[in-house]
Amino acid sequence: MWILLVLPIVAYILVHIASSRIKSQSKYLRNVPGKKPFLIFGNLLDFLPGSIVFLDNLMGYLKTYGDTILFHDGLFSWMLVSTDYEFNEFMHSSSVHIEKSNLYHFFHGWLGQGSKWRNHRKVITHSFHFSILQQFIGSFDGVGDNLLKKLESEAGKDSVEISQLISLYTLDVICEAAMGVKIHALDSGNSQYVKSIKDMCNIVADRIFSYLSPRLYMLTANYYKEKRALRIIHKHVDAVISQRIEEHNQKAKKSESSQADDFGVKKRLAFLDMLLDARIDGKPLSRKELRDEVNTFMFEGHDTTSSAISFALFAIATHPEVQEKLFDEQTQIFPSDWKSAHASHKQLMEMKYLDMVIKETLRLYPPVPFYGRKLAQDVDFKGTLYPKGLTVFLFPYGCHRSAKYFPEPEKFIPERFENWTGKLPYAYTPFSAGPRNCQKFAMLEMLAIISKIIRKFKLAPARPEHEMQLAGETILISKNGVNISWILLSIDYEFNEFLYSSSVHIAKSDQYQFFHGWFGQGLLTSSGSTWRNHRKVITHSFHFSILLQFIDVFDSVGDNLVKKLESEAGKDSVEISQLISLYALDVICEAAMGVKIQALEAGNSEYVKSIKEMCNIVVDRVFSFISPRLYKLTWTYYREKTVLKSIHKHVEAVISKRIEEYSQKAEKGSQADEFGAKKRLAFLDMLLEARIDGKPFSRKELRDEVNTFMFEGHDTTSSALSFALFLIATHPEVQDKLFKEQTKIFPSGWKNVRPSHKQLMKMKYLDLVIKETLRLFPSVPFYGRKLAHDVEFKGILYPKGLTVGLFPYGCHRSPKYFPEPEKFIPERFENWSGKLPYAYTPFSAGPRNCQKFAVLEMLATLSKIVCKFKLAPAKPEHKIELAAETILISKNGVKISLEKR
Repeated sequence: MWILLVLPIVAYILVHIASSRIKSQSKYLRNVPGKKPFLIFGNLLDFLPGSIVFLDNLMGYLKTYGDTILFHDGLFSWMLVSTDYEFNEFMHSSSVHIEKSNLYHFFHGWLGQGSKWRNHRKVITHSFHFSILQQFIGSFDGVGDNLLKKLESEAGKDSVEISQLISLYTLDVICEAAMGVKIHALDSGNSQYVKSIKDMCNIVADRIFSYLSPRLYMLTANYYKEKRALRIIHKHVDAVISQRIEEHNQKAKKSESSQADDFGVKKRLAFLDMLLDARIDGKPLSRKELRDEVNTFMFEGHDTTSSAISFALFAIATHPEVQEKLFDEQTQIFPSDWKSAHASHKQLMEMKYLDMVIKETLRLYPPVPFYGRKLAQDVDFKGTLYPKGLTVFLFPYGCHRSAKYFPEPEKFIPERFENWTGKLPYAYTPFSAGPRNCQKFAMLEMLAIISKIIRKFKLAPARPEHEMQLAGETILISKNGVNISWILLSIDYEFNEFLYSSSVHIAKSDQYQFFHGWFGQGLLTSSGSTWRNHRKVITHSFHFSILLQFIDVFDSVGDNLVKKLESEAGKDSVEISQLISLYALDVICEAAMGVKIQALEAGNSEYVKSIKEMCNIVVDRVFSFISPRLYKLTWTYYREKTVLKSIHKHVEAVISKRIEEYSQKAEKGSQADEFGAKKRLAFLDMLLEARIDGKPFSRKELRDEVNTFMFEGHDTTSSALSFALFLIATHPEVQDKLFKEQTKIFPSGWKNVRPSHKQLMKMKYLDLVIKETLRLFPSVPFYGRKLAHDVEFKGILYPKGLTVGLFPYGCHRSPKYFPEPEKFIPERFENWSGKLPYAYTPFSAGPRNCQKFAVLEMLATLSKIVCKFKLAPAKPEHKIELAAETILISKNGVKISLEKR
């Protein structure tokens, strides 16, 4: 009886509290337009079909109600969604006001927590500098060769699904770059570590779109699957970290006086190596911090790049004129040996048109189509007060496809990035806005692999025609209907510039929590001092000379990719995204951990599967309405645990091995020779050298950063490469230019190019193609930030806690910033430098060495492919179906056709 009396009272109190909060917030948001909510469902009924309709429906909302709207994801839950440039600029420029949205919590098990974001970001950014990035070109090239081998087996088919191969390629690349480990995902994609990473991606995706609370999630199968995957991932990363630490300590003991030469130009360092040397307040990173940053680097460098590469390949295949220009550029850069040349950093930098193709690909298909941020305090913007706690959705996908910023936004026109530099930087944010060397890593990777593919194959649309089904599966929205929350979505340039330029205003949105199990407190998921310290260390470690070391990786894996592509040559349709993904996985594994996982050769390895699974889980969670507690009751929760166990086990094993080697070398006193000019270091090796406040990274930190590097350097590059190849195949005039550029760079050996860094830097047109690909298909089409305090912008006060969705995809396709935004015009980036920097943010705004790594990889790989193949559209014609998952992907694969040159 007493229950019958208490329940109405409790219900009344809850309703009263909710009503009071709504009334208190109504004063803030009454001037923000949006579709009228329906009963308790808000606007969710429009999105019941799932992620496949999310992007189109959200674009429809923005078109109907304006650039900045309120989206109701429940009776008492709102999100601010914006593609308004000024608002995006405001959000990106004011990090004090924002935090990462709650969705990032799903990454905590993988990538660690976010409390140390500022410290880690400062350290990592300092470590991951330009000279470090060049070292990874070898990884791009080596893994790219492996990818080509896989693609060769598909050449000649009417239709080839490339996204999985590209994903494995980027995983190989990011593993080598992050930990200095070759996992050979392209050759053994079923390894436990690879499988765990894939599983974790799937689990995080599932959790993002789940309605389950964290406690209920613990009762699900996904929870245990996540634990298992994390154990595998952390074990692998921890093993690598331990090995690297041991090597590091041994070398330190041998010769402490020779440390200045450790990071010379000729020795390749993994991201982990740089972290080991990093210091935050004089202390090195802890094991936990090392793991978190490695995991974060693995995550951020995997699927985002994989998505971009896949979409780029699709765009190239379906735009024969673009492919022709790309090929012309490649032949100009590699006049004599364009088909087999290994691109140098200099040659990759000369691939201007390929860079435009990539940028245009990232514009149409940003790997992260949206991301969430939460206002940490009340924010005033243009007279509107946005309340603390409001979730703001930044929507790159919407910005990139807005006619305000990109004329004819639906057209694939790489040339639109010809003179883009400095134009509306917050309208083009495929990887989020802000200076990030990881974006440079991704761009290098995309340039390298697309260059390889274009030189090796002629891409064409699949037969029958392939229509990609885009799905936004990593939308960073708050799904917890109990807590009051809003997301602001914007592609407004001024707002984006404001956000990107004021780091004091923002933090990562709550949606990043879905990655915590995977990345822990890695750079992707962390905030505040951890992020700053780690970023500083990693940026410092990942410098230009380090990047050069990875060119060999791009080349060797690229050769493997070419072999795979050769087997597909002649087919009417070849799905390239899977091959490109495996290629990117091989590259990133070798770059991140120094481990060859041979994903291209054995794409079903447990580690490869785990990475893919984890990406899917994160996507599911982003679009799930289940609270974190209920999520623990779901099968996905247990799946996530299983996948994370596999991923962590693999990474921890590599870390342990690296630490042991590091300690042994330190005892011998050979540090100067071991970390000097002639040895390639993985990202993990660099983390082992890193110090924060004089302390090394913990095992957990090493694992988190390696996992992050793996993720960020795998799918993002894979996506960009796939889209770039698609665009090249479908734009023959672009391909012709690319090939001519390659033959000029490799006049005598363009067919078997092994570009040096210098040659890669000559690929000016290829660089343009990559930039245009990333404009059309930004690997990260959307990402969220949370206001750290109230922010006023243009008379509107945005409250603390508001999540702002930054939408590079929308900015990149806005005619405001890009005339004819839907056209693939690489030339538009010819004179782009400095133009509206926040209108074009395929990797987020700002210089990041990881982006340089990605660009080098893309240059090296695309150069190889363009020289080896003539790309053409698949038969029948293949239409990409975009999906915003953890990155921007094509739901139905990326299909082109290839013909050996």
